[in-house]
Amino acid sequence: MDLNSIYIVIVAFSLDLLLGDPKKLPHLIVLFGNSISFGEKLLNKGNYKLLKGAFLTVFLVSISFTTPYFFIKWLNASDFKISAIIFSILILFYCLANKTLVKEGYAVFNTLKMRA
Repeated sequence: MDLNSIYIVIVAFSLDLLLGDPKKLPHLIVLFGNSISFGEKLLNKGNYKLLKGAFLTVFLVSISFTTPYFFIKWLNASDFKISAIIFSILILFYCLANKTLVKEGYAVFNTLKMRA
């Protein structure tokens, strides 16, 4: 792991701690969820549901990996190396959901505690 990767992780995690998931910005996780929902409505009928679900899973995971991977690779190969770092920070920031997960976890815990 190079020093840039360490900085990217530190900055992305710090942004997540400070901002959480911004409500007003489009979120990659929401896009992924909408893609799953669309694929499920399209493919979850008729025969071979398991096979179609496996195909959807492999397809979405492949797209989710290869798109940013090759975009970052292209940015690094060009004169836009700082753009590759900024893009990497943003992608990792969106993939992390630590602050929001902790917040939602406490909300669930408190709800269960009140019902007990």
